[in-house]
Amino acid sequence: NDGHHQHVLPTTSPQTVSTRSMCSQPTGGAKIVPRCCRTSFKATLVAAIVTSTVISCLGMMIALEFYRSALLSLATERIQDCITIQHDLVSSLIEHNVTGAAFSKALETVRETVGTQVVDELGAEVDGIWTYMQNQNRLYHGWTGHAKSDREMLANLTYLQLRGHLKRTRNNPHTKMIKISWSSGEEAGCSLTEQGDSESHRIWAYDMAGSTQRTRWAVEWDTGMRIEPPESKTVHEMGKHPAYVVQLQAAQHASGLTARAISRRLWSPLFHNWVDGMLGVSLTAPIAYCGDYSCFDGVVEAFVSLEYISFYCDAEWDRLRRMLKRDMYGFDIGPDNSSVFIVKHAGRDAAQDGMLVGASGSMLTRQLFADAYTDGHHNAIVNATAWAILLNFTSWNASELTNGEQLFTYRFHKGVVSEVGTCDPDKMAGCMQVGTLSVQLDDQTRWLVIVVLPMGAFSLPGKAAEQTVKSQVVQISDELEKEMEQARVVGIVIFAGAVALCVAVALCLSFLVSRRLSFLAELIRRLGDLDFAHDSKEFRELRLGTRSRIREVGNLQDSFCRLSQGIEAFARFVPETVVQNIVRGDPLARHLHVSRRFVSIMFSDIRDFTSIAEHISERELLYLLTCYFSSMTRVIERYQGVVAE
Repeated sequence: NDGHHQHVLPTTSPQTVSTRSMCSQPTGGAKIVPRCCRTSFKATLVAAIVTSTVISCLGMMIALEFYRSALLSLATERIQDCITIQHDLVSSLIEHNVTGAAFSKALETVRETVGTQVVDELGAEVDGIWTYMQNQNRLYHGWTGHAKSDREMLANLTYLQLRGHLKRTRNNPHTKMIKISWSSGEEAGCSLTEQGDSESHRIWAYDMAGSTQRTRWAVEWDTGMRIEPPESKTVHEMGKHPAYVVQLQAAQHASGLTARAISRRLWSPLFHNWVDGMLGVSLTAPIAYCGDYSCFDGVVEAFVSLEYISFYCDAEWDRLRRMLKRDMYGFDIGPDNSSVFIVKHAGRDAAQDGMLVGASGSMLTRQLFADAYTDGHHNAIVNATAWAILLNFTSWNASELTNGEQLFTYRFHKGVVSEVGTCDPDKMAGCMQVGTLSVQLDDQTRWLVIVVLPMGAFSLPGKAAEQTVKSQVVQISDELEKEMEQARVVGIVIFAGAVALCVAVALCLSFLVSRRLSFLAELIRRLGDLDFAHDSKEFRELRLGTRSRIREVGNLQDSFCRLSQGIEAFARFVPETVVQNIVRGDPLARHLHVSRRFVSIMFSDIRDFTSIAEHISERELLYLLTCYFSSMTRVIERYQGVVAE
């Protein structure tokens, strides 16, 4: 049956159906994101993971680099602090231990030498003569030694003393004269003088019988017999001889005391002897047979030349020079920057305080004696050191100088003494180190042994140790920097590995998610065209129940399956064009819309359908209808027709 009727139908014309989804329509001012600006889920996931990983690793690297630099700086500072502390400690040890020990040994050596070679030697000579005279006085009551024969005997005895002393010292005698002087003016004794060179000596015996004329004669070395005619020489009065005067003053002082004053040995002031004009000092013992000064009758003296005091100083200075020249110290000293000398710093004659007794490099024989601190002294370092001692201790007889060893520093630069006690050799040039030690000769007489050396003479081992420590610190710093650099490289490698691992994880994760989402997106796209994709592999997997391990993706797959089934069922009862418009989101398809149109309606039926149905089975009938409707529907839809029933 067919016919033409005017009929009102919902608008289902393909020409009126929009292919643009309703979701793409801007509503409420919403901004549409262009398709070109959209990114895939895989790229977004990879970018998010990589970015977060890079930011995290960079933050960690920056923090580690900051703390690495801080740790390196702190370690360097602590090492430098340790070096400074060690430097101060080494300097202190050098100053107080090494330098102090070297000065102490030098001072003690000179003091012991003075004690044994001067004090003890002269004491033995004086005691020998005085013991003989005491024994003679006890054996022969009233014996005093004034008689000429007694004086000759005493002269012979002094000869024997000097000859024995000359043998003991191997022709280098310290005692130059032994003499007995009586208050009545008599004298007897012997003296030594150099003959030709300093290796040979002549012994002179002399006698004086109460006048100012002293007679002397040369005696044979072995026998003591006269070998030359005697010669006479005018001498000063006995009361002016320094060796006699010191005991005479003691006797006079004792006479004013109520208690008995025991006679004792005393040292004379410095003086030039009458034999050869040599400068020296005498150890004296009073001639007092009663044991005190009430019977004072003269003196027994032994004279030593200051030439030999300088010899001892020079020997110790040379020992220091050789010691400092060794590889251990490697320091050269000379007379212009070092010295060992002795100064008289206390005695009965205050005018002689500060007098130079002996100095290294100086032979004072027949020289006019001078103060150690006289500006015109021949040795500038001795002069400067003497001034430094006076600046530091105020006076020569200061109590500090008598109380053991003293160490101090001063600066001697361009002839000027300064910075006493505060000289720093690391900051100033010309710093000197001074050590002093007092030697007591008797209850009032003291000599001051002085050693002066450049400051830092013993510091070479400390400096070498410091350089070693510094080189080790540099090596440690280099190794630490190297380790830090290796740590940085390892950190970069770890960072790169972490980024690579994150990229791999992101790719794997995105593959697991985006692959299923891509398949699902393709099925949805085909579903929009009412292509249910029954023949696709993906649809078959979904129909068989294959789902993603990711919950959300699996839920989407379940929802798609239900949606696909619903649309497919809906499409069986509603024209396909209408369903497509609804699925595609045509606005007109979603609302009831009536318009007047001219349409062609065709009714079609199968001829003899009833008889056909009676002769074939239901299955065959269903197959026939399916083939018929499929063919007819395909033709109708090809020409934009709609199958209504």
